Amino acid sequence: MYSNPDIEKTRGPTSKGHFARRWWIYLVVFTSIVVLVTLLVVIFVVVPAIAQDSVDGAVVQVDGIAITNPKANGITVSMNSTVKAQVPVGGARLSPQTFEMYLPSADDFKSLNLAPTFATLTVGELPVKDIFTINVTGSETAILNQNIFGQFSNQVLKNEVINLGLRANPAPNIGIGPLKFSVNFLKIVQLKGFNLLKGITLTNATVLPTPLEDGTNMIGDGIIPNPSSFIMQVGELTSNITVAGLALGFSVIKDLVLYPGENRVKVYTHLSDEWSGSPLVSSVVSQSNVNITLTITSVIYKGEHVPWLEKPMSDLSPFYALMNPEPAALEETSSTAESASSTVFSTEAPTASTAAISSTIISMEASTTPKSPVSSAMNSKNTLTSSTVRSLVSSTTIPTLTTSVIPPTTVPETPAFVVQPLPEEVLAKLLLPVISALPAVV
Repeated sequence: MYSNPDIEKTRGPTSKGHFARRWWIYLVVFTSIVVLVTLLVVIFVVVPAIAQDSVDGAVVQVDGIAITNPKANGITVSMNSTVKAQVPVGGARLSPQTFEMYLPSADDFKSLNLAPTFATLTVGELPVKDIFTINVTGSETAILNQNIFGQFSNQVLKNEVINLGLRANPAPNIGIGPLKFSVNFLKIVQLKGFNLLKGITLTNATVLPTPLEDGTNMIGDGIIPNPSSFIMQVGELTSNITVAGLALGFSVIKDLVLYPGENRVKVYTHLSDEWSGSPLVSSVVSQSNVNITLTITSVIYKGEHVPWLEKPMSDLSPFYALMNPEPAALEETSSTAESASSTVFSTEAPTASTAAISSTIISMEASTTPKSPVSSAMNSKNTLTSSTVRSLVSSTTIPTLTTSVIPPTTVPETPAFVVQPLPEEVLAKLLLPVISALPAVV
């Protein structure tokens, strides 16, 4: 094939001259492509990863939760919380979101999205800073799972510390200027629980000579401690009350709201008919450090039962209260002679050589000292059972004394010793030291 050498010589230098004169154009294009690819990687890969790391590393501290207007199927929730995070850029905002509340399990970190939701909480748009707050006020919340919410309530009442799971669904967006990045929000926060309401105290219990219209025949003051992070509106709380296993009746606390700290309440007690006029009850309520056992029977708010609160409180019963916890100055009474039976009751402290029931000494002017019926009622743990105490109240008798036989020539017939029940006033003196000697449960 024919070729012109002049033409070949002309093309070579012309092509080289083109690149030599316009090299910067190619450099700009190449640099722009590199910058664009890098920018896209940063925007769609690096920045979302940084945003997700910031969310994952954030620490959520719940400062307080208020649960009010308790109903069978819903509650009103208010929450104050603080979030601490390391935010790489300023001006970021977290889109409005819905927090799902759930009960974390032991293997929750393997399946965070599988735990069932028991309630939701809607939160508005939030500024993302190193420290920012999430505050919700008066959010009407439906109970989505009664069984799980009941378990949550049980843990709140029972434990010192509980775990609450929070997750955002759907996933919220973090906005930086016009850019938005989707992030996953999954957190397990720790809350302080009620710790079985330990430390309940009762004071100033007064038996009313005339019952109120609702049947209340004893009124007293109470202090219910709340060490938790919760404000809990309860409503009307009813519980059966027992002392040393002996059922005295039931008590009602009206319009109960448990705030963090000490809650002072009025306790309206309905003593059963058999105890309403008994001097034993009046004497018991005046003693110090008397253990009261409370068994919750109902929780009612505005005339309706609250099952998610009533059942856990019933299941966790009994709760314990201490009546008159401050030491009272007990006056020692002198020995009282009972002329009919020559029986002496004393409040001297027991000694190893003295037959005693706690701090009560029973001495009989007879040739033998029979075992006291109260001693027989005490079990191996030195506590009284309700059946034995009740039998003492109804059928306690004076022990039979040994009598000398007088010759028939002097007295034709020996008079029979008459067995009579102990008066309630005497029985009260007998049982009170036993009740006060029982160990305090705090």
